[in-house]
Amino acid sequence: MAFNSRVSLAALILGATLSMVNFSYDAGMINQLLLSVHFFEYFQLDSTWIGLNVAIVNVGNLVASPIVGPLMDWVGRKKAIWFSNVLALIGVAIQASAQNIGMFLAGRAILGFALGISGVCGPTLVAETTPGRLFAITTNASMLGLPLVGLMVSAGGIGIYQSDSDWGWRGAILGEAIGPLLSSLFLLLAFESPRWLLFKNRTEEARHVLEKMNSLPPGPEREAVIQAEYDEMAQTIEYESQTDESVRALVAKPSDRRRFGIAILTNIFYQTSGANTLPYFFTLVLNSIGISETYTVLYLNIGLTAFGAASVASGLWITHRFGSKTIMIANTSIMSICLALLAIFTGLGLDKGLGQGALAATFIFWWASCSCWLILEYTYPVEILRFSLRGKGTALAQMIGYAFQLTLNYTLPMALDTIGWKFYLINAIWDAGIVIAIWFIFVEIKGRTLEEVDALFDGDVHFYSTQNIEVIHGAGKESSGSDSKEGEEVKC
Repeated sequence: MAFNSRVSLAALILGATLSMVNFSYDAGMINQLLLSVHFFEYFQLDSTWIGLNVAIVNVGNLVASPIVGPLMDWVGRKKAIWFSNVLALIGVAIQASAQNIGMFLAGRAILGFALGISGVCGPTLVAETTPGRLFAITTNASMLGLPLVGLMVSAGGIGIYQSDSDWGWRGAILGEAIGPLLSSLFLLLAFESPRWLLFKNRTEEARHVLEKMNSLPPGPEREAVIQAEYDEMAQTIEYESQTDESVRALVAKPSDRRRFGIAILTNIFYQTSGANTLPYFFTLVLNSIGISETYTVLYLNIGLTAFGAASVASGLWITHRFGSKTIMIANTSIMSICLALLAIFTGLGLDKGLGQGALAATFIFWWASCSCWLILEYTYPVEILRFSLRGKGTALAQMIGYAFQLTLNYTLPMALDTIGWKFYLINAIWDAGIVIAIWFIFVEIKGRTLEEVDALFDGDVHFYSTQNIEVIHGAGKESSGSDSKEGEEVKC
């Protein structure tokens, strides 16, 4: 039983992660293709087309957002991911065979559409299927694959640069098919969300998933935990089924307005803090701080992505230890300071010493970004929205974030050319404002199940047994620990 639960959990995380890795693969690939003479000459690119190549993916994300919620509520989380994988493969095939810039952009838009679906469904499937309060660490852990894939792309960038054939850059694009293919295979071993199964009145299947995913040894304690989890989910979903489940419900009650507002802000802050622009434009950022020698840029790209993977790993531990809100405040503050330093260094002029300082600030910014926003942008909204609004709310929040990203990715190359160091200063001030907003608006969810998070917004949980929390959190074994204290704070 324990073996089955570990295999299923691993398949679940890998299936969800690999459906989303093209967020990272695509960013690293475009960043490296900016150094490919063959790619530039084939499509005759300038700064406007460079921005559009990135922004068109966000157009696809944007178009997908309104349908993601209804799709995943209709067919389930797993089937929605499979659908996104098929679309991703189509988009990759069109890009790799593109004969002109229009065809290339069309393929990138389809890929963006697919990522718009998997970016919501992947974290949702992991969060809703992971037993008990482990959902936060496992959902966050599913983000680790993104920078690891970016690292492989950066290493492959040397081959792209050295290639004398168009198949150098076409081959790099074909690599985007690997993630969706492997994701589809791993999902064959993963279970559907038990919460969605309960939502569809498939109670026997939901109970079966909880039994298979539980790693405790057979015995009364295991049965008590499974029953408590089942009751908590079933009773909460029954309560929600009696309320409005339309999009309008996102703003109908003050508590849901706050949830949805935080989800929107999370996406806006991720897109506008600089966390999602550096991966695409690191080559241009290096040029702006005086580093332009091709092989130096290539090796720095490899170093940055390796550092990003380590940063995400450290972020998983820090977030689990200190909580999501705490790490958002701390890391965004560091990002603001680094951007201010970049503005100072580039504004004063980049002699050798200042150039090294600017590079150090860039790497510190990258650590702060990867260990926080690269994880929580996808997972935090899923964790705070209640079940019946999770898909719709996450998708619409991401749509708003993608709208901001669309503008930023299109204009950033031109902004670096036009205002230089002032661009970093403006972003530093903005990030300082983000810190203030998080402090006053966001909530800490550390140590709670998805159903218990309701109490932070609604003032009460929606299941009837007051013993469920103690059972799920270890049948009172942690009564002296901090997690037990957090459980006691939940009003029943």
